[in-house]
Amino acid sequence: MTSMKEQLQQALAKIKDEIQAMDETSIYSLTNIFYNTDKIRRRLVEKRAEIEAELLYIEDAEKRDKYRSCRDRDPLKYGRKKHG
Repeated sequence: MTSMKEQLQQALAKIKDEIQAMDETSIYSLTNIFYNTDKIRRRLVEKRAEIEAELLYIEDAEKRDKYRSCRDRDPLKYGRKKHG
């Protein structure tokens, strides 16, 4: 069973490959004439940005969980506030 992070990374790689394939086709090819590849490419770019943001969020959550025990042991965390 793959994790959510791995699934997103695989989807991101697939989207990047599709975008690169679209960029490498000639503007005079039949696929560009019969299909509106600009709209498809824009949707893929938007989806890529969403997936990258989600991956960043997952990585931040993992870092936060990793250092939670260290932050909980901070002796100044529960110290009294000094009023000056």
